[in-house]
Amino acid sequence: MAEVVQSTGLAITSMADVADGLHVDAERMKTNIAATRGVIFAERASIVLGRKIGRDRAHSILEEASHTAIVTNRSLGEVLADTPEIVQHLRSAEIRDLEIPERYLGAAEEFRRALLTSLPTGRAGKSKSEQRRPDHKRSAGKAKTRRKK
Repeated sequence: MAEVVQSTGLAITSMADVADGLHVDAERMKTNIAATRGVIFAERASIVLGRKIGRDRAHSILEEASHTAIVTNRSLGEVLADTPEIVQHLRSAEIRDLEIPERYLGAAEEFRRALLTSLPTGRAGKSKSEQRRPDHKRSAGKAKTRRKK
């Protein structure tokens, strides 16, 4: 058991070192995304289309469309807009939105909101039920005592 704890500690320390030196270059990220000609968003397109025609069929169409985009040096959005089976199910605005990185955060926004709602706001140390009951002083006092240890 001690080895597991030591290994975990080492892994956490190593990741902290990596994160500490991390620099996000937003312009370079945009350049890299543009270099994929939208193919990086094929998974997103497959998920959106899969809701309408089924996952397997959507995957097959997106695999072919991605290949076509690469071979013809066109964006994935252009290829999708020219694919009859796609335009049958997705409006042109939906196709354009597929290649907008700011619209593709996956579950990140849900996680962010959940985290923010779980944080105490002006009532540090109180549980959510205690936050709903401002007159519940006993538990709040216990939380403060625990923090002092």
